[in-house]
This record gives sequence, structure tokens and C-alpha cells, in this order.
Amino acid sequence: MMRVARKLYLSEAYKEADQLLMEIAEYKCRLKAIQDRAEAEIAKIRGKYVAEIKDLESIIQTLDKKIKTLCKYEREELFAETQRVELQHGALLYHAEWKIKRARGVLDKLEELGMTEAIKVSKSVKWDVLEKWTDEKLFLVGTERKLKESFSYELYE
Repeated sequence: MMRVARKLYLSEAYKEADQLLMEIAEYKCRLKAIQDRAEAEIAKIRGKYVAEIKDLESIIQTLDKKIKTLCKYEREELFAETQRVELQHGALLYHAEWKIKRARGVLDKLEELGMTEAIKVSKSVKWDVLEKWTDEKLFLVGTERKLKESFSYELYE
């Protein structure tokens, strides 16, 4: 990082700002140390259990697929009278709804048949183009160039 020659300012505002920068740097350093220690401890704990967690997640995923496959192939028996079957350890749920198949070429067909009510047209302003316009041109369309200020700081280590 490039260092810039520092000027010594004596006014109260400069002194107060420098004091605040020092405090921010100090607290950020303390925070980073605590976060690093916490992450190291968490990583140790996570590493201790990662294999067991992965095994259980894999088993659950397999069982999830099995119960959904069972429901699919036995839907007539399981859901003959209802869409919710209460069992001792949980409930099975069935839901069906008609959906429109998202086929290729539908947009072309809609345009060809003049069915424009089903076509979404999205309009938006090209702000990058307006950035290059003159102030007069911006005024014509109801906007203006405005100074946007921001303040930040840089800490020296």
C-alpha cells in the first residue's frame, strides 16, 4: 500500500477525527482477533463432526427419496380418500395442480398469432446513456445531474 506524507493538523476537528480513527482501528483489531479465535475453534468442532454429519445427511436424503417414490407409486391406495394421511410418526401429503408446460417456441407462436396480451414487454431507462447527456437534455426528460457526496476513511496500520 502506498504511503502518503502525513500532515499534522492542529484544529479540534482534525484532532477529534484522528482520535476516532485511532479508536476504530483499535476496536477493529480486537474484533479481528476474537473472530479469528472463534473461527479456529468452530473449525475444530466442525471437523470433529463433519463425517458423521455427512453420513446422516446422506441417509436422510436416501430415505426422503424412498418415501416420495413410495407415495408416487402407491398414491391410489395411500391417498384414495384424502390428501393428508396421518400416521404415527408423521403425515403424508399429496398435492396436485395443473401447470403450463414451458415449451420452446411459445413466444414465437404468440407473436405469429397476434396474442400480445400474453407477451411481457419490459421497459427500463438506460442510465449509462443518460450519464453522457448534457444538462439541457437531462432537463427535457425531467431529471438532472446531482452531486453525490460520500465520506469514508482509511486506517494506517
